[in-house]
Amino acid sequence: MTLAREIAAQKAFDPFRGPPHPRQAEVRSPAEIAAYIRQHAQTLYHPAGTCSMGQVVDEHLKVYGCENLYVVDASVMPGVVRGNTNIPTLMLAERAADLLLGV
Repeated sequence: MTLAREIAAQKAFDPFRGPPHPRQAEVRSPAEIAAYIRQHAQTLYHPAGTCSMGQVVDEHLKVYGCENLYVVDASVMPGVVRGNTNIPTLMLAERAADLLLGV
């Protein structure tokens, strides 16, 4: 956070810098910085796996025990992927289209 502040304070960033996060200006000591990060930091992940294949849907993306109900999104992935879910989700949609068309 200290290095990020130093970089963001450079003149080149003047046109892009917005107001500081509330309380950020008063956070200075290493202990205050650590506490601030623990309170305000967030993870970034792509939710996936809530209807995972084999558990909720079959290999044709059909929901077990339901008639004509399919799930075609990142929730059928077996877990959270390490990257963005956009392309794998598009692949799932293309595969689902083929399955529904009987291709």
